[in-house]
Amino acid sequence: MLQRNRTRLFWLNAILLSLYLWLSNATFLLADDQQNVEPNASALADKTLEELLDVKVTSVSRKEQKLFHTPAAVYVISQEAIHRSGATTIPDLLRMAPGVQVVQIDANRWAISVRGFNDVYSDKLLVLVDGRTVYTPDFSGVYWDQVDVPLDTIQQIEVVRGPGGTMWGANAVNGVISIITKNAKETQGTQMSVGAGSAQTQQYEARYGGQAGAHGFYRVFGDSSAFSSLPTISGVNGGDGWRQGHAGFRADWNTSSTDSLMVEGDGFWMHGGQTLPQSSVTGPATSIEGVSDAGGDLLMRWTRQPSEHSQTSVQMYESGYSRTDTGLTENLSTFDLDFQNRVQLGSRNDIVWGGGYRFSNSGIYANGGPSQVLGYAIGLIPAHESFSLFSGFLQDEIRVTDRLSLTVGAKLEHNAFSGFENEPSGRLAWMVNDSQTVWLAASKAIRQPSRIDTAMDIVTPNIPLAANLLVAASLRGNPDFRVEQVRDYEAGYRFLPNAKLSLDVTGFVSFYRDLASTDLKAPLVSQLGPAFLVTFPLVYGNGSKASSSGFEGALTWNATSWWKLSGTYSHLKIHAHSYADSANSAGALGGFTGLLNGLIGPAQEQALVQGLTSGLTPGLTQTQFSPGNQFTAHSYLNLAKNWTFDTALYFTGSLNANPIVIPAYARLDSRIAWRLNRGVEASLVGQNLQSGRHFEITTIDQLIATQVPRSVFGKITWSF
Repeated sequence: MLQRNRTRLFWLNAILLSLYLWLSNATFLLADDQQNVEPNASALADKTLEELLDVKVTSVSRKEQKLFHTPAAVYVISQEAIHRSGATTIPDLLRMAPGVQVVQIDANRWAISVRGFNDVYSDKLLVLVDGRTVYTPDFSGVYWDQVDVPLDTIQQIEVVRGPGGTMWGANAVNGVISIITKNAKETQGTQMSVGAGSAQTQQYEARYGGQAGAHGFYRVFGDSSAFSSLPTISGVNGGDGWRQGHAGFRADWNTSSTDSLMVEGDGFWMHGGQTLPQSSVTGPATSIEGVSDAGGDLLMRWTRQPSEHSQTSVQMYESGYSRTDTGLTENLSTFDLDFQNRVQLGSRNDIVWGGGYRFSNSGIYANGGPSQVLGYAIGLIPAHESFSLFSGFLQDEIRVTDRLSLTVGAKLEHNAFSGFENEPSGRLAWMVNDSQTVWLAASKAIRQPSRIDTAMDIVTPNIPLAANLLVAASLRGNPDFRVEQVRDYEAGYRFLPNAKLSLDVTGFVSFYRDLASTDLKAPLVSQLGPAFLVTFPLVYGNGSKASSSGFEGALTWNATSWWKLSGTYSHLKIHAHSYADSANSAGALGGFTGLLNGLIGPAQEQALVQGLTSGLTPGLTQTQFSPGNQFTAHSYLNLAKNWTFDTALYFTGSLNANPIVIPAYARLDSRIAWRLNRGVEASLVGQNLQSGRHFEITTIDQLIATQVPRSVFGKITWSF
């Protein structure tokens, strides 16, 4: 009877989800994106509510804390949720978390942000893999194709929404994503898997774990994947297919009862394609060009923990890569040393403090001079640069009463671009009772300047606008570029009303200043033979500001012991502005337009001025790629002892990327798995089942977007 009921529920679940998707799709086509959306939400769908109280996170205060009582907006994607999602890439996993926007630009490129400001070079999100930062200081963003961690070795992914600069420093402006892998002791034995599908055409993975002496364990792994090209807006091949390979190891030793040592390292390579626009005197054009990278890293961490409230750790890593992308070759190497100590003073003060040093060596070169890929001269001046980052932090969690705690702290950094910067924060947590927590937070965070901000050098070709008029433009970095800043205020509430429900809600308001802008200086007029050449000099500046507000929710319902439902909802509103000096940079055209009289017609003059002034605020442009509403709904169903059926629905509101609007879209993913025996599992995953194909973002910066298609992927895993 139980099995028959579960089978019926499987089909009922599928029918209800399909009907719900059809109705919601029709509603979204007819309704405005700003409509009120029913707040469905999620938290740890694979955990019982009792276990939820004991889930621990380390990414908020760099110490182990119970998630339920942590004064920050944190969402944990656990190993079981990862496994049952059917996702094969880190970006697809991050769609599960509230407040996180994930868009696939083409087959090998993603744009990911927390609480808005998303684009291909998202620069307000810090990403860590076992404590190693993976953002590049060249543009303050992440190459997500390089974040290739075997999903079955991940212990959990901690997504912290809101500033994390006090503990992690620059670039933790809107959030921190920390990927934490399993101790080698937890991955003993051999595991192999083979997969194939329509979008991801192949996947091979192998892992072996063994013991090293009486107190040590290790694992080694290797994987290889291939992805097909995605279609362009016209349905033709976008030329963005790619292949990647990855191999690495991790070893863990308990050298004494209080000391442990972890060493891990890996190497990767990737080769693919991309469709790029070309600047040409004959008009717009595109070309399919190659993109490739290769690199690796080595990390060591020693930890001493004599008691539950005392810990010292020293971490050191070295990483590097070489990447050829959009007409440039980038070489980056990084050395990082980090010290941290936790000590409890008396019965009320729990202090974490430490410091770090990071050295980066960067070189960015145009391939053979002026780029033939993009059609204009592009490079950085100087092409090669080395720079250091020094930091120190102190945070004290003060126990005011048994149920009330205050956490205050600050981080002081010195970077090579803007000098000394500070990032303070204060957090208050009130444990109302064992099932309710209320928290408040106020914090400041910065994004330090990148090499692109300070050293970019672009010159376009001369374009004939009339018989006797040529126009060109230049874009230069600004050595005086300042840090972007945010001051953020948050409030949160967690509640376990009974043994079947959990609720997590966060509200926030943020104020940004000194955001990136592109300032137009006075145009230069010169004579080139019988014609006039007009050059429009653009310089990066800090002429934009913005404010944002919103709320996020997470809800889990244990319907039965074998069926769990969860979901997330995120609402975001951003208001962006230009400072007066940036807005008036368009006034540099004022005394210039008279020179155009007689050379071009009024319509051409107006189009030229509008074209120049429309792109003066890239910091504001990022806000156009931030949907107002997002929600997810997940169903986890154990059909029988050896069968599971899991379904996820993702909705993303429309993107008003003027002049192009990306319509709201829904994505339906389903996974059915059969465990043949203890060591063999077969699974079949369908992604984007709701529609044939759709754009998740418009063409952005130098990249031409392709469409995400409906796809299937099958996989068999052997463990022994």
